[in-house]
Amino acid sequence: MRLYTIARKWGAAVTLLFAGACADEVNTFATQGGDEQVVLTASTMGTGIATRADEGLMGKPEAIKDRKLLFTYPAVPDGEMASAVCLFNEAGFGYVYTHEETKEPLLWKDIYVKDKNQKIVEAVYLDNLWPYPVLDPSKNKQSRARTEPDNFTGIDFGPQDPTVPGDKQDNKYKRMIAAKDSPEAEIADIIWGKLENVGYGTALRFSLKHKMSAIAFRFHSEIEELETLLKGDKINVWLDYVRIWAETKDFEASNRWPFNRSTGMMYHAGYGPSQYLIQDFVYLVKDAPLQSDDVQPYLSTPVWVLPPYDQPFPSGIPVLTIDLGDGEVYSGSFPENMKYWSYNANTQKWTLLEHQKVMFKAGYQLTFTVKLNKDFGNREIQFLNAQVQEMGLRLTEKPTLNQNGINNWDDLMTLVELYNKDVSSTNYRLYRFGTWSDTDMQWTFTLWRDIEMPEGTQIPQFKNGNFMLDFNGCHIWVGKQEITQTDLIQ
Repeated sequence: MRLYTIARKWGAAVTLLFAGACADEVNTFATQGGDEQVVLTASTMGTGIATRADEGLMGKPEAIKDRKLLFTYPAVPDGEMASAVCLFNEAGFGYVYTHEETKEPLLWKDIYVKDKNQKIVEAVYLDNLWPYPVLDPSKNKQSRARTEPDNFTGIDFGPQDPTVPGDKQDNKYKRMIAAKDSPEAEIADIIWGKLENVGYGTALRFSLKHKMSAIAFRFHSEIEELETLLKGDKINVWLDYVRIWAETKDFEASNRWPFNRSTGMMYHAGYGPSQYLIQDFVYLVKDAPLQSDDVQPYLSTPVWVLPPYDQPFPSGIPVLTIDLGDGEVYSGSFPENMKYWSYNANTQKWTLLEHQKVMFKAGYQLTFTVKLNKDFGNREIQFLNAQVQEMGLRLTEKPTLNQNGINNWDDLMTLVELYNKDVSSTNYRLYRFGTWSDTDMQWTFTLWRDIEMPEGTQIPQFKNGNFMLDFNGCHIWVGKQEITQTDLIQ
């Protein structure tokens, strides 16, 4: 397996053009005053990540249109935080209302000004969590002591409704996982933005960030029978050991609320592995066909939004399973490592990040390319590569299908056996474990997991050293002995 990513490079300034906006809207937006309604624009932004350092595909911000968001602001007379619904029209202008039903507008004079001389508003916020407005402090004095959420420094998403059978937490918490573009994703796919030191009456332009993560899978097989089954209309794909709630264990007692609107934090880093709540049998596809992909020759799951991790899978490595019917069930654990190019907006340089642990990162989508294989009757899932991209943008590059690696001791034993029988570049079975270089005239095999075996285990040995073993930051241990490439050669 080798990671490829898609380049996305954002400029320092973004100009939003609303072709359908009428002149009155444009003028109102540019000249807001104390008696004017608060009107704003917003777009979602990317995060800067790429396949290669010399190839930066430009991404474009997506304007928010025809959608309901929530505007949070310091209210008069004393700056207590309050929320108001923001309704965006087809032209991309958001009108803020204190009461959605009666269309009572929020005026600039309703917003508390911190600096009276310079007319500066300390900060305003925009997000899609409109069912969770900031609570009125006068009605919830306990929120100041944070014994209950105030929906500003802490939001509690409440119980799962409707309930789901088999929920490990007895539906106590809302499932923050949803297929992208589904009605549930309107809330689960959290977008958030903050503007600080805002000039009174000035135009408000928000750049919203995705606070959740996303995942998708593309399936492929070189076996005709499996290719046919992949096109079936009753496919089941699910994940085990995956986080689907924003809550962590005992968050109520420790005041670790799932989301902090004031900072945009999904959770606080530093939790131990036992803090995460995980679920099995999380279906991405249930008794339905996989999706055709116009760009790639694969069949895919929908893109699913889910909570991010702040560390690599602390509660156990997720397991992917696909059931094709007719008893054809394939299952395998996620790979542990990946590499990708990351763009630094400050230095304006790309940096190759290697030996990175696979994790669900906030604002990013992981797309795994998976090959199904039935070698000598054994059903296998092979993770060929993973692509990382900012959420909301489409993959446009075709990943390589012949790259894989060593994931366990059995893989190493099989690799040595196959290599010793036929070391040539035409031995297609070796492509399951690595790549052939016509330039160097040798194989490169990549280790993707740490392997530990008991002392006394016989070490398999290659018949020659005409290969390179890329340990990729991983290690092989037999007892207390760390195995090197030299140890693996006769």
